[in-house]
Amino acid sequence: MIFENTQPPIVEESVFLIVQNIRRSRRRATNFTEEQKYLICSTYRKGKDLCTTHSIKNVVLHEIVLRNLREAIEFVTQYEAEFVKEAADSRCGSATRSFPASVILLPKPKAGLPNWITCSSIYTRTM
Repeated sequence: MIFENTQPPIVEESVFLIVQNIRRSRRRATNFTEEQKYLICSTYRKGKDLCTTHSIKNVVLHEIVLRNLREAIEFVTQYEAEFVKEAADSRCGSATRSFPASVILLPKPKAGLPNWITCSSIYTRTM
């Protein structure tokens, strides 16, 4: 049982809550090298059985991102005329949308390419 306000507080409640918040978010530094750092799936961390790959090394994720960027650049280079036309069309129609004029909507990726954006959004840092 907890009986609140039975004694005068040593510190103000607002200061106590701020310190508790800081203590909750403080992390201990690790001695991991870049090759050893990794991310853990937040779904798996919550105890769900929905995730099959529970962790991924930062180096591997970095390589996946680089490969996907290269594929996107190759796609834009290969289909430059269509890409420029799509960009121009999206700029003309942006007055009716909530997107700023500087945003270019890319076409959907080809089937079979890894969808790393949605996968990486469920990962959280463990450092």
